Amino acid sequence: MKFFGRPKAQTSSQDTISKLRLTLEMLDKRQKFLQDKADREELEAKKLVTQKRKREALLCLKKRNNFQNEVNKLQGSYDTLSSQIFALENAKMNMEIMNSMKEGAQTLKDLHGHLTVDKVDDTIEEIQTQMEIHEEISRAISQPLGTQLDDEDDLLRELAELEQEDLDAQLLQVTAPSRETPVVNNAATIKFPTASTVKPEISKEEEEYRALQESLAM
Repeated sequence: MKFFGRPKAQTSSQDTISKLRLTLEMLDKRQKFLQDKADREELEAKKLVTQKRKREALLCLKKRNNFQNEVNKLQGSYDTLSSQIFALENAKMNMEIMNSMKEGAQTLKDLHGHLTVDKVDDTIEEIQTQMEIHEEISRAISQPLGTQLDDEDDLLRELAELEQEDLDAQLLQVTAPSRETPVVNNAATIKFPTASTVKPEISKEEEEYRALQESLAM
């Protein structure tokens, strides 16, 4: 349903455009008819000129000019009607656009008729309040019961006792180092190198000298 529509005016404009288009068709047919007659008169005049019938050729040229003048007048009318049709179609389109814009504005007005900025703010505030209540309820539901908290404390104490017992057991397995000095059962078993077994260190040059002496002795 249109709020600002004017069906009668729209129908009238459409009828006018239709009539103008019919008139254009009529003008077009009339132009073609007269142009055909003008062309025939020109051909006839050329034919008479070749026959040396100048007076009759001149008469044909006059008829051609009359037909051509009428064609030119019809062309002017045709152009004018075409411009009118173009203007009417644009005006009709503008009217449709305006009607649509008015209808859209009225619809927005109806939709916003029951809304105000204060009502919107109140609604947003109410939503925020309900969300906070929802968060509080969720936290309350997710918290463990009192007995569960007590059981957890007991379990933690028991776990600490088990860890201490395990640590004590590990300490007992570690033996303390002996503080007594080692006792030598048999002193004879300790051998010290004698003078005969100890060979003095000699230099490389001395070794080469001894080797030379031994080779000479042989």
